[in-house]
Parts: sequence; C-alpha cells; structure tokens
Amino acid sequence: MVVRNNKEGLQQKVNRDALLDLKEEVLVVALSGGVDSMTLADFLFSLSLPQTIILAHFDHHLRPTSTKQANEIVAYWQERGQQVIVGEWETPSPGEQGAREARYEFLTQIAKEKHAALVTAHHLDDQVETFFLKLFRKSSLKGLSGMPHMSIDLGVPIIRPFRDIPKKQLEEYAKQQHLPIWEDETNNDIIYARNWVRNSLLPVITERFQQAPQSVTTVMGDIEAAEQIVRPIMANIIQKSCLFHPISVEQKETGARAIEIDTNVITELSVYEERLFWQALADEAQTRYGIDLSRKQTQAISQLIRSKTTAQGTLSLNGRWQVIKRYEIVVFELLPCSKSTGNSTGNLNSKVTSSKVSGNAIEKELKRQQTATKSFDIAAQQEGFARVDCQSFGSYNLTGNLSVKITRLSLNSRTTKGMIETQLIYPNDLINWPLTVRHRKPGDQLFFQAKKSFHQKVNRWFINHKISNEVRDEAWLVVDSDANVIGILDHLNTVDPTLGERDYIAISLVKTESSENEASH
Repeated sequence: MVVRNNKEGLQQKVNRDALLDLKEEVLVVALSGGVDSMTLADFLFSLSLPQTIILAHFDHHLRPTSTKQANEIVAYWQERGQQVIVGEWETPSPGEQGAREARYEFLTQIAKEKHAALVTAHHLDDQVETFFLKLFRKSSLKGLSGMPHMSIDLGVPIIRPFRDIPKKQLEEYAKQQHLPIWEDETNNDIIYARNWVRNSLLPVITERFQQAPQSVTTVMGDIEAAEQIVRPIMANIIQKSCLFHPISVEQKETGARAIEIDTNVITELSVYEERLFWQALADEAQTRYGIDLSRKQTQAISQLIRSKTTAQGTLSLNGRWQVIKRYEIVVFELLPCSKSTGNSTGNLNSKVTSSKVSGNAIEKELKRQQTATKSFDIAAQQEGFARVDCQSFGSYNLTGNLSVKITRLSLNSRTTKGMIETQLIYPNDLINWPLTVRHRKPGDQLFFQAKKSFHQKVNRWFINHKISNEVRDEAWLVVDSDANVIGILDHLNTVDPTLGERDYIAISLVKTESSENEASH
C-alpha cells in the first residue's frame, strides 16, 4: 500500500528516539544534492530535533558542472535559512575509492571539529548493492552483514536513519515536498562497479525475482547476527595471539613493526576457527593500518605459519608491507619508503623467501659459507666490520655507545651460575688471550670446553635454538686466539660454571653515554 503522506511514512520507519538519544548536540548531514541526501536533510529539519543540524557538501571537481552545482545547492539552503559548509578536493583523481576517502576525510574532520555525529542517507537499495559488491570481492562476515544503523569510523559516530527504507520511498517523499534534485550524471556510468550493480545487475535480478532485495536484506540480517556471535570469540583469539604496535607519522616514512602473531595459538585452532580468525584479523589490519589483505594472501600466510620445513621466511604483500616468519612469531612490517615489496593495486604479489630447517640444505649452505670465509674477512675489513681485540681485563668500545667489559671474578659455582643470564662467565685459566668480540662470520665454531672439547657450528646452534636471522646478525661473539667461539654475549656460555671454586672472567655488554670511549686497561 502506498502511503499518501510520505513524511508520515518515513516518521514511522525512522527511529526518532535513536536520534534523540545521541549524546552529540550537533548533527553533520552529508549533502550530495541527490534525492537521498536532499530528502534526509529536509526530513531531519521536519523532526524539530533538539540538535543543531549542519549541512556539508563536498565538491570532488570530477565534473565540469560540479562547482556550479555546489553553488546552487548552497543558494537553495540559504534561502531556507540554512548554512552549507563546502569542501573541495584539491587533488582530484578518477576512481571510486579515492573520491570516497577524500569525501569522508572532509566530513569526519567537520564532525570532529563540531563534536558532532555524521548522518548519511544510505538506504535499503545501497545495502543490497553493497552486499553484491562485497560478495564479488570475497568480503568477510562483517562486510557481508552490510552497514549498521550506527557505527564509529575514524573516531566519529555515523548514523544511517534510512538504512531499511527503499529508495523509491525517498523519491516519492522528494516529489511530494517539491525538493530540487541535483543528480550526478556519472551515476549512470557503468564503468564504476557500484553503478554496474545498480543499473545492470539488480534490474535483471529483480525482474526475475521481485522479492530479491528483501531476501538479500534478510540474509544480511542473518549474517549480521552470526557475526555478532562470532566477533567476541575472534576478539579473544586475536587478544591471545596478536600484539599490535602503534605506528607514528615518522615511522610511516622510516618503516616499523605493526603486528606480531604467536603462531602456537594459530596452529591450535580448528580449520573453521582459523578461517574466521583470518577474516577478523584482515578487518583489524585494515582498520588499524590500512593493510588490504586478500583471501589469497591470508591463505599464503597460513601456509607459511604451518610449514614444518620453513623455520624462517618472508612473504611480500602489496606496496611496502611484508610478513616475516621467525620460528614461533610472525611479524607484519612496514618497510621504509625507499623500499617496496610489490605493487599497490591491491592485487596479490606474494613471494616467499625462506630459511629451511632441512639438515642437508643447512650443511650444504654452511659448506658454501666456509669456502667463502676468506673473501668474507677481506670484505669485512673493507666495510669496517665491527670488532674489538681485548688483550686483558678492562673496557673496550665496540661501536657507537656500546662497550664490552671484562672483569675478574673469584666466586663459587652457585653465585657464578646466578650471573650467567647477564654475563658470559668463563674460567680464567682456560682463556687463550687475546679475545676478539665481533659479529658472526661464515664458518664460526663454538668450542665447548666442559664437554670434552665438543665443537658445534655457530649457525647450527642458532638454528637449534630458533634464534631469528635479525638477532643472529646483531649477536656479539667472543672468540679466543685459536679462533674458537667461547660464548655469545647475552645468549650462551660454552663452559658450565659449576667447575668448583676458582677464578673466572665475566664478559658483558655495557651501554655508555658517549660514543668516544677509549679503551682502558
């Protein structure tokens, strides 16, 4: 049945109490000039709400007539005693996404300045269009559930009072109220995805299935209900498995670590739980960092996590983002501006580079590295390889504000063992001076005095103890005059400090105030 007075019809469907319950005393109405937003503005003024209503129009400058249209919209509302705030896109470029982002940046900025809620004219037809767009783009449950009546975007409350009202009813309202309409001629251009869904796909569907829009919105309601049940479960898993790091403006240029994932939690999930986890994490990554994760990319990350042969690996995403696996931790990192891992079109451009835990592969690699030791030493000297030779006890500058300190201790085994976590403890009588403190080189061997002169390659020890490549490169080795690695500072003591009461040396790293420290003896 057609409602004769569409104003009364809208009043019956719009929850006026929800608007009255808002804590914000100002409402910013997104005003495009089309039938939807003109109806919204007129209808809100007719409700005699206690809030102050501000109209905001954004000129994208994508059409020759856009500025003329903006002036006419302003003039119309001024005649009605209402002011319109107009924003302009200073760097217009074709594309739906860019235009939407520029428009919402303008609208949310005004809402923040006015401490207001933003009101948009999204309606039932928009919901159906959004469903198909999200479906074709393999969206998550959250995306397929459509737009809620109210949400928070960029810290601003967004209200959609017309969400469940068909556009036809808005058009009838505008006609009865004799509202002027400024339609965007590009709305008929099916080169844009939404316009194609609106003008080409939906007419064909509704011609065959007249109740299709209502059926779609019913299903969206079911998906929304399911998403509400799933959301806290996924939030709990994300809380247990993920650590999110804030990224400052400076770090957006220089690069930073964004997300850390404990893979032990992920591998314990069922197939269905993990499927929903990646959807939830993709939504979180988009909201927090603007990372667009496709289904294909999350599947690749999942495979990297579950791989039993890849202990460490790197997966390149779009633009400057990459995912790095370091044993039980997976990290999302933003590379510096000077680096790029792929394209920025949103398509998958993933490539995995990895360090295998296969024994044969490791032995071949170490054998290759041993043959390159001589050339490595020459290159290291040419590049100023960080190292210091220690002739006796004292403090020696390593690099920057970092020094190594060597002291003599006369302690019993119990007290010595208690110091092992912060210092490298070694029997004084077993030291072959001079000692060298440096980073690792190919072919380095650990020499375990307490284990019948047992040797082990440094790289093998790092692999067995699941030390990441980054930590390996930064680790400081202590090497004696016979080229044996007798310990790794902050990581490993090669002598068991339970050899009875005797003299020891303690070697530790010390951060100094100045980078110009002189060695003292």
